[in-house]
Amino acid sequence: MADEFDALMREADAAIFEVMGQDATYTPLGGSPLSWRAEIRQDQALLDGDGLVTGRATTVSGPVIAGQHYGSGDQITLGGQSYSVHAPLENDGFVVTLVVTPT
Repeated sequence: MADEFDALMREADAAIFEVMGQDATYTPLGGSPLSWRAEIRQDQALLDGDGLVTGRATTVSGPVIAGQHYGSGDQITLGGQSYSVHAPLENDGFVVTLVVTPT
């Protein structure tokens, strides 16, 4: 049952990013570029465990790429702009959100 739910969620997330996302390239540090669909958010509030704003950042979100480890120094090209991954912010196994800085 969990496998069916996971498959359904992956399909739903892919469909959402197909409509709302942009073509992007994700390049892991020392790895090969991967095609991706992603969404960028400027000036995104960063919250602590109590829901208090602790800062603001640019984030990029997209469907999790199977088997991919996300880390500092990875590169993303999105909308003609290049970004360096500072750190993963969230990863629920379906969608990953990364804190990025323009390069």
